[in-house]
This record gives sequence, structure tokens and C-alpha cells, in this order.
Amino acid sequence: MEWREQLKGKRGLALTLVWASILLLILVTGLNAQATDPAQGVGPAQTYTLSGRVYEGNAGLEPSTPLQGVTVSLYCSNNYGQQGTFLRSTTTDSYGWYGLNISDTVACEYYNIVETDPVGYFSKGATTVGGSVISANWIEYTYPLDGKTLTGNKFWDETNHVYLPITLRNYQ
Repeated sequence: MEWREQLKGKRGLALTLVWASILLLILVTGLNAQATDPAQGVGPAQTYTLSGRVYEGNAGLEPSTPLQGVTVSLYCSNNYGQQGTFLRSTTTDSYGWYGLNISDTVACEYYNIVETDPVGYFSKGATTVGGSVISANWIEYTYPLDGKTLTGNKFWDETNHVYLPITLRNYQ
């Protein structure tokens, strides 16, 4: 009879451990299944990089000459067609490359990449693979960013050359 009571006690402990494990699994699964909408602030933070290049020349023509030292900024907006709130900026390197890091904990419906023309230049155009070109200086991405191509965002600028017609006359 003694061995039966010992077995009963071990079964009770085993059942308690099983139920505790199931409850823990339900809690963990339920927490991970919640939305990861940045506006809700739930879920692990994901970091993304919106990147591309700035070139000198006509839009879409590659290879083009890279422009170094051009300011490219990132803005956050919840309204289509509005740049929104400034988040950060960077400058292009000697290859014309830039990268703007963002975290999905920043609540934005639209992420806007804005290129500032260097002194003596004007914009010729922009191209993007995963976003939308709003203007020659503005590329927009819509939330969520998962599954979108975030690189290949390119801007082209041209110098402000002023050409004056010159007439040569024969003076005698």
C-alpha cells in the first residue's frame, strides 16, 4: 500500500508540471501573437535601412558620376504627400551612397527620403525600386516596410551651368 501512495504523489506532481507547462506555453504564444504595429508599441523592434545613391547627370543614366557630401534626410508622416517630422539626416560618401536607419518603433504611415540639392546643383530626377517617387528630391515608402526593397533609392542632380550665347564679329 505504501508504494501506491508514493506513486499517487508522483503522478500529482507530474500532472501539476504538465499543467504549468501548458499554461506557460499559452501565455508565451499569446504574447508573441500580438500585433507588432509600431503605433501600439508591442513586439520586438525591427531596424531597417533606406539606402541609395546620389549622382550627377540625367536621371536614370548609369553609370553616372557619384556626388559626395550631399545631405539626404528622413522624415516621418501620417499623411500622404506631407514630408512630416524630421527624424535624421546623413551625407553621401565618395561613392554617392547614403543609408538612413529607422526602427519600426517609430509610428509612421509614410517614411520620406528627401535629398537636398548641393549648392550649384538642381535636381534632374529620382528612381526607386520599393518606394514611390513624389518629386525629383523626394521618395516615399508606405508602412509596413517588411518585404519591400529598401535600397536602390537614387537621385540625380545637374550643375547650374549658365550658357551665354556669344556672337563673334569681325572688327576691322
